[in-house]
Amino acid sequence: MSEIKLGSLNINGARGDAKRASLFTLLGNKSLNQWWDVGKVKIKQLCLQYTFNVTKDMARSLRALEREVVELQGLADSTGEREHVEGFKS
Repeated sequence: MSEIKLGSLNINGARGDAKRASLFTLLGNKSLNQWWDVGKVKIKQLCLQYTFNVTKDMARSLRALEREVVELQGLADSTGEREHVEGFKS
């Protein structure tokens, strides 16, 4: 007995025409090439959205870090303990 796994679709014991019919049902009226073309677009959109979110998070983290550095520089200036800040200048 064979098992076909397509995403979350499991077809146990399907043979020959039953396999093709199940795959056709999964694809709807689209050919396999059309289905793959749509899939590639969806994957690209997912990757672009992920990259956008990661970039946005990184920018937010950098801004927060820059604010902390400025605050620490202000604290060092106010206390006169400049030796701790000198190491950051390059």
